[in-house]
Amino acid sequence: MADERTHLIASGSYRHANYNGYSDEIDLKEDGEKVSLCGSYRLAVILCCTFSMTITFAAQASMSSAMVCMMLDTNTYNWTSTNWTMTANSNTTNWTTAQIVVMEESLNDPWKFNWDKTSQGWALSSFFVGYYISQLPSGIAAARFGAKRVVVIGLIFTSIFQLLAVPAAYFDVAWLYADRVLAGAIDGLLYAPTFALVGQWTPRHETSLLFGIVGMGMELGDMCAYVVSLYSCEIPIQGGWPFVFYTLSGMGLLISALFIVFVTDSPFDNALISEKEIQFIAQSVPRAGNKSKEALSSIPVKEILKSMPVWAIVVSQIGSDWMYYFMVTVSPTFLKDVIRLSSFEINLLSGLPFLGIIPTIYLSGYLSDKIVAKGIFSNTTIRKINDGVCKLVPAAALIAMGFLPEGSTAASFVLNTVGAMALGFCYVSWMANPVDLAPAYTGFIVGVCEVGAVWVAIVVPILVDTITEDKSRETWQLAFYISAGLQVFCYIWYLLFGSGELQDWAFNKEQHDKLLKKDLQNNVETSVDLMDSLSKTKKSAQNFISTLSLGEFKGTASYEQEKANANPTSSYEQERANANPTSSYEQEKANAISPTLSYKQDEVDKIKV
Repeated sequence: MADERTHLIASGSYRHANYNGYSDEIDLKEDGEKVSLCGSYRLAVILCCTFSMTITFAAQASMSSAMVCMMLDTNTYNWTSTNWTMTANSNTTNWTTAQIVVMEESLNDPWKFNWDKTSQGWALSSFFVGYYISQLPSGIAAARFGAKRVVVIGLIFTSIFQLLAVPAAYFDVAWLYADRVLAGAIDGLLYAPTFALVGQWTPRHETSLLFGIVGMGMELGDMCAYVVSLYSCEIPIQGGWPFVFYTLSGMGLLISALFIVFVTDSPFDNALISEKEIQFIAQSVPRAGNKSKEALSSIPVKEILKSMPVWAIVVSQIGSDWMYYFMVTVSPTFLKDVIRLSSFEINLLSGLPFLGIIPTIYLSGYLSDKIVAKGIFSNTTIRKINDGVCKLVPAAALIAMGFLPEGSTAASFVLNTVGAMALGFCYVSWMANPVDLAPAYTGFIVGVCEVGAVWVAIVVPILVDTITEDKSRETWQLAFYISAGLQVFCYIWYLLFGSGELQDWAFNKEQHDKLLKKDLQNNVETSVDLMDSLSKTKKSAQNFISTLSLGEFKGTASYEQEKANANPTSSYEQERANANPTSSYEQEKANAISPTLSYKQDEVDKIKV
């Protein structure tokens, strides 16, 4: 079956709904003209998907970025009933009358909250409760209703719940919990369907680059939330923080409008893309099929869950997620407790290195596609090389950091930067891998992988806090060894079971068989037409030769006799009879093409088996 599916793709025969006024079937050439990515329509679609990822991750970071100016600073201000004092760095300073007035207004400001640590923690984490619940359902919904529809609905309702977070926080923190859970559940609808869209719009030899570009949206989302917060907190209206949610909500609605206008579930359904580009894309992107209950039931769930390449992606994602959450949530504590850096240095070292991920994603994606296109390495090999970089290099940097002496600001920055940039290679390894295995089921596979790695974000901070309870260098080194060992294990697993090739279950069997039979029928009809053409050409050539050879006898009594001698069978029908005395002309054609029919019948028999 694998060879026959390869033959199906190579034949370039794909059926799809009418678009741009063209007929129901387009003949796709295997060696079709290349359409450059720069200025192409598929790049516009990919950028829309990148913006979708930006909103997805900006929504996740919106509460933590807004909370900077939501809370009263009760650790700094220590108010008593007898005098106004400010406690800062254990020093008590008398306040002027003007300062007292300002702080009275701050205390009475209904847009500033005095939540305890537990309430703040739930406000931050409640979003992820809903987010991870919706991962697998989002992939199923994309197959049932279409990825574009799911993404558009997700963008619109994520924006709505972002707006509702403002009145929810204003009235009661319990309302905020409920809003964040629902916002997370809706936001979770964006991740897998967005990558499902990317899979349908990405030519196979551009997979690493285009998935890397979409991956940049994740980093841009985090940056966007904190940049918006930086300016919003300075706005002297409603405490400033609501404008974080207002701004991100507006961005989400704008991007949903872009999706409605420019994006479709596949290039075959788009009325704006050129015929040349759709032929170019379709050379290596099998059509996903119709959106229906039948399409939903056709997802090879059993085959996907039994596939070792899929589980290789799950295990690799666990390793990368572990390293990411370790570097983002835990590493700053190590820099404070062991390396003894200041708060400013810690914030700088924790944030700046991840800016290096953006150029890393682009360069690694571009080079990976070029290497595969030139045949230097196979797609499977390049995926495994990239996975090795994103696992082993951060692991080595983490171990080295455990031996840094106190005050090693420059060395900490270098190691953090190297680890973060190497971690960016995950965007062109396991993250781009689902579309290699099954472009039509990318959304479902991404959902499965997200569910498989959901526990990492919860376990990492709890486990590390338990191990490093005494805050000693030795316990931190133990945590580093455990994390590095997990990276090595995950890479070995991916090395053994990972694949960058199209899987046998990647096609809907019924659709595949129908297309293959259609292809065989077209080849047989072409063979019959060719035999007709050859027969007519043979007759014309014989008549022409007779005219040249016997022209001097024309008009004489022996002309007809000489012509008969040059062509013993005067009629075309008699000649066919002599060539095959026991059959008609139709039988002659059948005999001529019988090897082709026999070959095609053998392939059809294989399908039935």
